Amino acid sequence: MNEDDMKLLGFCSYSRYYRYRSILDRNTNLLASYVFDLAKMITLAYNRERIANQREGFTWTMTRALNTLGDEMYNLGMFPMSEV
Repeated sequence: MNEDDMKLLGFCSYSRYYRYRSILDRNTNLLASYVFDLAKMITLAYNRERIANQREGFTWTMTRALNTLGDEMYNLGMFPMSEV
């Protein structure tokens, strides 16, 4: 894993905090902003990485990030990513 992978994983680990704060504040804007920022980070990481001969750390990081994104989209009432 490299530094970019660790930054993305670190940002993914904040999902519980943002969900908790949204519940306490009864306002989903905070969680929606987090989901948007996470989607941007995933896109940037994917565009920086080489598709051929992907690193194992990158593959694991993207799996974790996409699972987190899907879970939080579901929590917001958005469409499940697996259905599209």
